[in-house]
This record gives sequence, C-alpha cells and structure tokens, in this order.
Amino acid sequence: MTKPALAAALYLGYAVAAQDGFQQEESWVLDQELNSFKLSPEDHAEVTEIFKQLDVDSAVDILWASDDASKDEAQAVIFLTMLNDRVVAPEESKAYLAICERCGMTRDLSINEARALMGV
Repeated sequence: MTKPALAAALYLGYAVAAQDGFQQEESWVLDQELNSFKLSPEDHAEVTEIFKQLDVDSAVDILWASDDASKDEAQAVIFLTMLNDRVVAPEESKAYLAICERCGMTRDLSINEARALMGV
C-alpha cells in the first residue's frame, strides 16, 4: 500500500466511523493499521500530512486508482473501524456502502476476512 493509499484508508475509516460520533475503540483499528507498516518517523510524518490534507472525495480518488490488494486492505480498515465500537449506526452503514461503491471495492467481507487482510 502506498503512503497516499494508507492515508486515504485511515481517513475514510475515520470518516465512516464518525457518522455516529467517533469512539476510542474505533481508533484502535486505525492505530493498528498505521503501526503495522513500521514506518520511519519521516514516512509516518508524511502519511500524517497527507491525511490532514484529504477530504472524502480526494481519499476516494486515491483508493479508486489503487491496486486490488490496497483496495481490499482499505476496505478491511474501514469495515473494522466502523464495527469496533460494536454499534453500527444506519449512517455508518450507508457511508460504508457508498465509499465501497465509489472506490470500486467489491469484496463482500466477513469480520474474519477483514482481520486477516489487516493481519490482526
């Protein structure tokens, strides 16, 4: 996954989960994903800077143009972030499905498959 794709996945995970108010439990998934790359301090700062500059449309554009493996991992991040507070509000579900459609993420994920894609 490229640094822009990673930032986009994190951004959209946050955006979807925030539909009903972002919870501490949801941040765990984003932290796990970011930490799994074992980025240097410089690369971490670059991903953070990209994240700060994103909006939903630009994040979608990045993921739409990404390879299938990056899309699958991004979908897993977004899905698990949304689920991790154990409450899926209708707004979250609607946002998740819309993001998947716009990004060309066609995988029908189970929780176990999403965990495997993220390596957790």
